Amino acid sequence: MKIRLVSIEGKIADPLYNEQQMEKEITKALGEGIDLLVFPSNSIRPVSLDDMRYNETYWNNYEIALSRLKQAISFIGMNVVFDDEPKVFNFKNYTFRIHNNAQEETLESLINAEKILKRESLLENTFIHLVCFGRGTESTCQKVYSNIKMIAYDGKILASNLDTDANILNLDFPIETKTRYPYLTGIDDLDKMFKNILNLQGVGLYGKMKSMNRFKICMGVSGGLDSTVSLLACVEIFKKYNLPLKNIIGVTMPGLGTTERTHKNALALMKGLGITIEEIDLRPLLKTHLENISQPEGKFDVTFEQTQSRERTQVLLDIANRDNAIMIGTGCMSEFALGWMTYGGDHLCMYAINIGLPKTVVKMYAKWFINKLDPSIYNEEDHNVSKHDADLAAVIKNILDGPVSPELLPIDDKGEQYEKTESLIGDYAVQDFFIYHMTVSNWSIEKIFNETLEVFPEYTPEQILKWLDIFTLRYFTRAYKKNCYGDGLQLFKYSVSPWYKHVPSDIDNTIWKEEIESLKKEMK
Repeated sequence: MKIRLVSIEGKIADPLYNEQQMEKEITKALGEGIDLLVFPSNSIRPVSLDDMRYNETYWNNYEIALSRLKQAISFIGMNVVFDDEPKVFNFKNYTFRIHNNAQEETLESLINAEKILKRESLLENTFIHLVCFGRGTESTCQKVYSNIKMIAYDGKILASNLDTDANILNLDFPIETKTRYPYLTGIDDLDKMFKNILNLQGVGLYGKMKSMNRFKICMGVSGGLDSTVSLLACVEIFKKYNLPLKNIIGVTMPGLGTTERTHKNALALMKGLGITIEEIDLRPLLKTHLENISQPEGKFDVTFEQTQSRERTQVLLDIANRDNAIMIGTGCMSEFALGWMTYGGDHLCMYAINIGLPKTVVKMYAKWFINKLDPSIYNEEDHNVSKHDADLAAVIKNILDGPVSPELLPIDDKGEQYEKTESLIGDYAVQDFFIYHMTVSNWSIEKIFNETLEVFPEYTPEQILKWLDIFTLRYFTRAYKKNCYGDGLQLFKYSVSPWYKHVPSDIDNTIWKEEIESLKKEMK
């Protein structure tokens, strides 16, 4: 997308002449394939004329010039902005904010121009900010008007004329290709990305241990994806900082919904990594607790489920007290954004190692760890891999290939867990797409729906709308869970931290729900 900001060398009180100069620039831009052309708003009528702008003779000439310019623009396919409105508009699937009102120039304005625009474009990080000032039609008797031209996006200045004071500024803005993994936009080297993630997680965790003077951690290891990736990262971090692996206490806690597969995987994983292993059977504790609160036997409701989650957390926190350790939480960003965890259960920890990772990236992270251990799993080439590494990689692969489940409901007759998270809330790749574009892109529900249809063609409109409805409900009504949780790093553009784009826990989500209902009606 070719963008041009241009100011003319005009005359102070000759709107017809100024309009002719603008038409020349328009013709020139058309010939050069410009998509968006922006003029300062004072191009035809300078502000330094002050009250003379309303003189009848001048005004008549101004109206003729304005009419000619609008007529000339109406016959071309290029988008041209030249007046005070609109300040915000959509073009080629991007939102633009125009800053083109005449500005007086001072030394302070020149010094601070980039700083101010960077801050504004970071706050409104989905807008392309275009600054197009011009002085070519203004008086210089008492003040000089700015000729600054800048283009900014997401906190970065992409083009500027501050060094040249030129009247023309061009930028060939790259149109981003649509991706189902928006968090990875601009990232070409996944291996480098995961090395950087691991390094940042290490800095964060080691800093936490140092500040608490506790160089021992404990964590629940369920044989599921999140706890596996959390443990793998912690092991690498302990190796990096020369800390003994026995100071990592992995706790597996079979409950009322634990499957044989996950239990075996949890034990094999911990044994393969060489950490301290504890196994605590929660079933007797859970049965006693459910009896104590008069939970009817065979009633598998939210009370039944969350009792188990809170019991796990209590055990882990008590072990942390017993051994002067830090209790590591294993939940990821996606779960927190959706509130898909038990309040006061897996929602609590002393440090959340994976809180900055969306679920889709957690899955990729697991694959990266597997590839480090045994590259032959994902390619056909033979590699000289030890039996230990091959066996450990196979365990992690088995975990990755299993369904995502909190295992809080009883297993079926085949010993399988029928509570599969993605069968309830939808594909995590789709939910991560929703989360990103609601929070980072600031899209409307309708736009999220339409873009998801295009990016995920394997799903029907009915499926996507159902999942979007779930997202809209949970993102707002479970916001209170994000207001209190363990420390953890922001690793991508979005963070569930209450200090990042805070969502008040008492927010009314009516306007978003109305968009959902409108889409449902259109679909009937």
